[in-house]
Amino acid sequence: MAAESTVVANPTNTNDVNDEKLEEVYFLEEGAAQLLDQGRTFDAVKKLSFQATLGKNSYYSGTHRIRIKLHYGSAFIGIRSRHIRVEMDPYLMAGQYHKTPSTYGWSTAGRRFLNGDSDGSRIKMDEIEDVMIELTLHCDEHRLSIIMSKNNCLRDEMEVDHLHAPFPWRLFVQLNRGGARISLL
Repeated sequence: MAAESTVVANPTNTNDVNDEKLEEVYFLEEGAAQLLDQGRTFDAVKKLSFQATLGKNSYYSGTHRIRIKLHYGSAFIGIRSRHIRVEMDPYLMAGQYHKTPSTYGWSTAGRRFLNGDSDGSRIKMDEIEDVMIELTLHCDEHRLSIIMSKNNCLRDEMEVDHLHAPFPWRLFVQLNRGGARISLL
């Protein structure tokens, strides 16, 4: 399905997710990343490879807002289907996980990804330290929206093709190979 970049409306009946935790970590090199604060913080320990993690919760109906703080670095924030295994892109040596089927979301460097492919759209993010991110899962509408803010407020949304990312969805985060740290708020 084609994605559109539009202004995100302030949803009503939104569930603020406070019990999300990160639980599975994927990396090329042992010890390259770690979960801290009982699964609420994801930190890249070693640079030069990508690290990824999944949230424990399953999302299949309703509207859910997940608040995240990007402390530093660059990250991918989005979702993927719980039923589709996380795999590293076999064509990239650095170990990217977001460029695989069922992955939908945004890179804090500005790219949008639908089913693991960039759609060519970019959102401009001037600062990538201490950025507050709100990822909202509109399950009943098969849609995601994001707000990234520090000095400026960026908003975007995309449709999720239910054939590529069937329910339930899980939070998916990938840290850039330059090093990064995120926390769930």
